[in-house]
Amino acid sequence: MARAVKVYPPDERRNVPGNLLCPSCGNTTAFVMDLRLRHSLTMKGEGIETGLDPVPTGKLLKALERNLFRVVDKAFLEEKPRISCANCGDNETVDLLERVMDTCWNAGCPGCWYCANFLDEETVRELCSDCLIQHNGEVDAETCGYACPNFDYGLEDVRDHYGFSLEDLKKELGFSRLKSG
Repeated sequence: MARAVKVYPPDERRNVPGNLLCPSCGNTTAFVMDLRLRHSLTMKGEGIETGLDPVPTGKLLKALERNLFRVVDKAFLEEKPRISCANCGDNETVDLLERVMDTCWNAGCPGCWYCANFLDEETVRELCSDCLIQHNGEVDAETCGYACPNFDYGLEDVRDHYGFSLEDLKKELGFSRLKSG
């Protein structure tokens, strides 16, 4: 039976400098990279002992730590994933957590699953209500996502976070009447 993939919400993520993020499941703790490390075998009385040669292994790990940004970028450019998520197995989109967060902040993100830096609920209700009133309630989820006057990708993620929908707001404002054909 397949193991259930855990989803890590933003408050469970490890936010440390130089950390990786799997955008698919939110994992920031465990990743897999195929490395060729030199190992040594030693005959002991109890059997064979296997170990890693500490000198080349240490050098490789230090180089990887210093150049993680380049490894991730090179994987994107060459379309050859080198690092994959140990949780869900995604290896196409693993990126640096700092870069994902910077993208949200620089884009003026009102809050999403990646950054969890949500606008307060009152502000969201006010912005969406103003838009609905301005457009006489003729705003659907698709229009909201592409033509939101306040944010490039609309406020659907923020509304979902607070547990109300565009339809709920329409009802509150009296725009829920059915149109007759």
